[in-house]
Parts: sequence; C-alpha cells; structure tokens
Amino acid sequence: MSHQRLYTEYRNYSNYKHMANASGDQEILQYIKIIKKFTPLPKKVDVLRKRTVETEEEASITVTNDHRAKGLEWDIVEINNDFPNNLFDPNMDKTAFRDEVNLMYVSATRAKKTLIINKLLVNILAKADENEKTAQA
Repeated sequence: MSHQRLYTEYRNYSNYKHMANASGDQEILQYIKIIKKFTPLPKKVDVLRKRTVETEEEASITVTNDHRAKGLEWDIVEINNDFPNNLFDPNMDKTAFRDEVNLMYVSATRAKKTLIINKLLVNILAKADENEKTAQA
C-alpha cells in the first residue's frame, strides 16, 4: 500500500487498526502485530539502520519475505511466526489458504542445510503425522 493511499484512507493509526480488525486482512494485521511488538519503533529503526550493510555478501543475517525469497537459497533459514493462525479454520477462503500454503512451501524450501521451522509448521507436521497414523489404523 502506498504511503499516500495510507494517509488519505486512514486518518490515524487507530482508524487503520479498526479497519484491519474489521476486514480481517491478514497482511495488515501482521503489520500491526509487528508495530505493537517493536514499539517504540523509531529507536528500533535507528538500530536497524546502523546495522544495515550495502550488499547481502556483507551481511551475517538476511531478513526477507516469502515473495522476495523465491528462487533464492541460504545455508540456514529460520521461518518466522508471521503466517496466519487461521490456516486450520475450515471457513478460511480456499484461495487465501492455497496462497498461504504456497508461500509456506517457498519458505520451507529456501534452506540448503538447516531449516528452523515455526510453530505453525510444527503443528502442520504433527497433524500430518496424526492423519497418517489414523489412516494406517
């Protein structure tokens, strides 16, 4: 979302949060979670700016999102807990579900050597194991 659109559509942060909660937009809700977690944000941004390097080769850690990670690989990948918690909700929109699962697949296939999975993937793997055991019984 462009900054100009954000400023014209939402008069303030409270209005933005209200819209996000009312719409259930997972991406915007995730932004709100991040802002809440990292407040006071200006100090955190200053720290990040001081630690930023010009090229990825200079970095000891690369922070990216699933979309930008497509086609790339790293020795170690840690998947953050930023996927929607409602993936097990039977009422979730099928297209949104498929998109989230595809992004999760992209994330999980970026590691060359070590993959550190998030809570959601732990739950998915446990559920798959449970379903497999039920099917074998």
